Amino acid sequence: MSVLRRAYWIMADILLELSKPTFPFIGAIKHERLDGSITSPFEVFAKYCVGNAADYFDELACQHLYHLEHQRNDAVVDEIDCRKKYIARCLFRKISREISRGYCDGPFWLYCDDLRLESVLVEESSLAVTG
Repeated sequence: MSVLRRAYWIMADILLELSKPTFPFIGAIKHERLDGSITSPFEVFAKYCVGNAADYFDELACQHLYHLEHQRNDAVVDEIDCRKKYIARCLFRKISREISRGYCDGPFWLYCDDLRLESVLVEESSLAVTG
């Protein structure tokens, strides 16, 4: 088996394992530091986990708007770029509020939207995934 084929086989196995556990809530995992503080402002991201997908997308839309307002890097190039990003976030919020709640209840599965070869740590000699 080629190295690349084996790598993709292992990635598929990781996705299969991630699809097995189910959860009654959807959202982010709250990360508390040893000193009790959390990594994001709790008053802004108050809803780490919610009971249905519609509420999750609504909370996600609010987080995207908050991020645009308070981001610390230079992700906005100019006024036109900022306007486009603001409009996109407002449209996402509008769509999130129009989601039918009929099929939004759990169970929910783990999902990784950044699973690619560059995101996986591999032991060079054995090609075993280590993280």
